[in-house]
Amino acid sequence: MLKQIYANVEWTVNDVMENSKQFGIQITKADAEKVLKIEEGRIIDAMVEAGWLIIEDALMERQR
Repeated sequence: MLKQIYANVEWTVNDVMENSKQFGIQITKADAEKVLKIEEGRIIDAMVEAGWLIIEDALMERQR
């Protein structure tokens, strides 16, 4: 049986480069990739934590 997956997020080098422009920061593709590699664990942890908060809120709403 195929397991359904919800709320999958991916970050790319281009995402980091575009975001850096908003802060007036010029970075190379290599620098953007380094940011993603170094911060990958923190990004995952933050996304998981945010997801659980939303799920918990939704469950609590159903109890009201």
